[in-house]
This record gives sequence, C-alpha cells and structure tokens, in this order.
Amino acid sequence: MKPTVSMIIPAYNEEDHLKITWEKTSAVLAKETADYEIIIVNDGSIDQTAKIADNLALQDRHTRVIHNAGNKGFGFTCREGIKAACMTFTGWISADTAWDPAVLKKVMGMLGQFGL
Repeated sequence: MKPTVSMIIPAYNEEDHLKITWEKTSAVLAKETADYEIIIVNDGSIDQTAKIADNLALQDRHTRVIHNAGNKGFGFTCREGIKAACMTFTGWISADTAWDPAVLKKVMGMLGQFGL
C-alpha cells in the first residue's frame, strides 16, 4: 500500500514562487501516494502570497491554507503545519522553487517500502 502524506509549504512573501512549487508538489504527490494533503502556511506575507494560497486551496481539495498573523518565522510556521497535518507521513518543501521534484519522487518511493 502506498503511504499517505501531508506536505507543508511554509511561505513568506513567495508570490513569485508559490504556485510553481505547489504545482510541482501536487503533481508528484498525485502520482506517488494513496492520499495526500498540501498545507500552505502563509507566515504573515505582505505581498500576494495569501491570495495565491487561498486560490490554490479553492481549486484543489487536497490543499489547505493556514494564515499566521505576522511573520513568526520558519520554525513556527513548520510547527503550525505539523500540528494541522493528518496523514501518515509529514514533510515540508521550501516555497522558493529550489527543490527538484525528482527528489520528492525518490523519497515517496522509499516511504512506499514501509508497507503502511
């Protein structure tokens, strides 16, 4: 059985990158997991990040958004996402598009070996 995954995307002023990161993440998870959720945690962004995140959640049932009041920092933002996560495995992806989707696919393959 394939694992279920909660993927957190912490985001602070990522209007130029958030949608791209979400698209990459969503594409890999849709192919590699039995069920998944993407939790975008907007950390009090002052650009259009909140609006973009809300629009992504409206168009995809696998996506939720948490809005922090004010910039609380990366650690706080990740913890908020972890508290909201409800799948078997939880991870996070940086919103700045610095990651390669092949890495996530490889990790997902390794998680599938657990047979959970």
